[in-house]
Amino acid sequence: MPCHSRTTGVNYLRATLAAILLQLPPGDPLRALVDVLVVNTDAHPADNKAYADVRAELAGEPLVRFAQLDSRRYASLKPRNAATVMRRVKASVQQQTIDLAEIFAVADAALPRAELVMAAEDDWLLCPNGLLAILHLVRTASALDPHWIALRCSYGFNGIVLRAADLPSLVEHLAAHFVRRPPDHLVFEWFSGEWHAKQKLPGSANAAGRSYRTYRHNLFYHIGHISTLSQPSNRFTPRCYELLYDWLLPAETFKRDECPASDVWPCTPAPAAPSELAVGLFEPFSRVDFAMGLRDREGHVPAGAPDKARVLELTSRERRAGSAR
Repeated sequence: MPCHSRTTGVNYLRATLAAILLQLPPGDPLRALVDVLVVNTDAHPADNKAYADVRAELAGEPLVRFAQLDSRRYASLKPRNAATVMRRVKASVQQQTIDLAEIFAVADAALPRAELVMAAEDDWLLCPNGLLAILHLVRTASALDPHWIALRCSYGFNGIVLRAADLPSLVEHLAAHFVRRPPDHLVFEWFSGEWHAKQKLPGSANAAGRSYRTYRHNLFYHIGHISTLSQPSNRFTPRCYELLYDWLLPAETFKRDECPASDVWPCTPAPAAPSELAVGLFEPFSRVDFAMGLRDREGHVPAGAPDKARVLELTSRERRAGSAR
């Protein structure tokens, strides 16, 4: 979680961390699985009063770590004049991307035991029961594709779940392309393989053979009022658990028409080798749909009338398996 000072002096970090820690009370088993890393991007800790104040307040909280962006791996990278850049990415946005590359490099070194890393911003509040929803997202996506590359449950560069092993590849992409697009667009072209395919680069993209998945619901609420991207102040702010469709590239949004009975898109499993398929006594019942309406011949759930609803409906594959016995 990057943290930078605001000219207004507002302290978003306190509320953002409180929203997370409220879901990790003493004795909660999730405390053994979560670490929060806050990285100050100001040149000196004292320059960021919000960071300094919250760090002092949470000195006894072992789940929250604080780090200073001191030695910069990409110190030679400097924002360019927007007029000289094809897409005219503002200098402040370019610097944000450079900072994110640095922060992910810090996280990769500071959290050597981490398996998953979620990008978070210091002015987005985690929604109630958000940690449980994220855990559900990870488990569901892993059942559909054990090798997924990214999971999205919010907007911008927030609420993106990544594998720690992939951080060096992402850092390299952000550092190499910070002048072209905003950081949330760069991360999409990285985890979708879009840039690799368009440029016809040699070898395989890091995303090759791996899917990215989107959660149906937004799990963070934006409390910041000033955007680096100069978004209008009166722009619609998605609420907690609303459909994830706004503020995203079209290929990232949740597709209700494709997955009406699921909360993860795409809801189809990735091709798996036989050795990766789950086999067990209850395997035929491992995929149960809670759906309204009957399925058509292609297995889709149309918008049927409530009086024809089937609350528990086995998939077509499972029904066929049951009738064959």
